[in-house]
Amino acid sequence: MKAGEEENRVLLRRFVDEVINTGDVGLVPGFVGEEFVDHDPPPGASPDISGIGRAFTRGRASFPDFHATVEDLVSEGDRVAYRWTFRGTHLGDFGGIPPTGRVAIWSVIGIARFAEGKMVERWQRLDTAGLLGQLGDSAVVPQAAEGRP
Repeated sequence: MKAGEEENRVLLRRFVDEVINTGDVGLVPGFVGEEFVDHDPPPGASPDISGIGRAFTRGRASFPDFHATVEDLVSEGDRVAYRWTFRGTHLGDFGGIPPTGRVAIWSVIGIARFAEGKMVERWQRLDTAGLLGQLGDSAVVPQAAEGRP
């Protein structure tokens, strides 16, 4: 593995630990470049650096004990592929779903591109159907709400 690849992996792991898991969105500029582009922003979030902070703030309002666990990080060149597991207790409105008090566990997989020591692009997919099913939104995901895959 090249030195830059390892630095990018370390930076992404620190982003999870120091920003996502603490909810300290004030730290985002230390990890994300001003020219950042999110190719798959969450609903209601802008595809730029400001959208990251808003998305995490909204997520933490819905799941105050929100925590991400890094499952995989694979580096090649200026990109890091990642797989994380998110866990949180649904204690606030989430996309129009009132609080259920349920603990939900869902995954995200993505690719981040780095330049000059900061994340500058991101492509990712969350297991939204699995999350909604755990929250009991049977209108959206009937089988998952019934505990079936």
